Formats: sequence, structure tokens, C-alpha cells
Amino acid sequence: EAPNLVNGNKITFGGFLEYDNNKPYRYTFDITKHISDIIRNDSSNIDLGLVVTSNINDDTLLKAFEDLSENSNYKYPRAATLNPLGTILLGSSPTENLSDKKVQLELTYSSY
Repeated sequence: EAPNLVNGNKITFGGFLEYDNNKPYRYTFDITKHISDIIRNDSSNIDLGLVVTSNINDDTLLKAFEDLSENSNYKYPRAATLNPLGTILLGSSPTENLSDKKVQLELTYSSY
């Protein structure tokens, strides 16, 4: 696909890295439709995944650890393996020395 089409989807889904004092500060993602569907349409809250990729349009999933367990059904995005860059997400309960870097959800809303 043309690079401008691939990068254009970043406008829709987000994933822009923001800087503060020339240091990576945060990523911003647009999950407006997801949240709106949960609140307004009583939709199921599905798991959201985050992948560092150079092609946001490649949604091919590959099986991982297929032979390790017959119950294993873990799949990962192929595009995640094509990018040498990455990011580390700390969960909601990181160690004390990393507590200022834990994942946070910031919602901005308006009347609809």
C-alpha cells in the first residue's frame, strides 16, 4: 500500500508519540467509537490491543506457541514483528520506582 494511505489511518486510530522537553512523553490513541458503543449502545467491552507497527493496515494474525499447549490460542499481529522499534507498557500496578510511568486512561468528552 502507498505510505500515505498507511499513515492516513494513524489519524483515525491514533498512536502518535508526543514529546515533552524533547523526551517521549505519551502516546495518544482514539478509542472514541469503542467507548461510545459501550456507553450508548450497551456493547460488549472487548479487549483492546496495542502494537508497535510500521503498517497499521496489516491486521494479519499469526499463532504463537502453537505446539506448547493444546489450549494455547494466543495470536499476535504479524506487523508487530516487522518493526525493530518497540515500547514497554507498565500495567496498573508497577513497582514503586516506576509508579509514575503506569498506564493511564484519560478521557476527554463533550455533550452529544
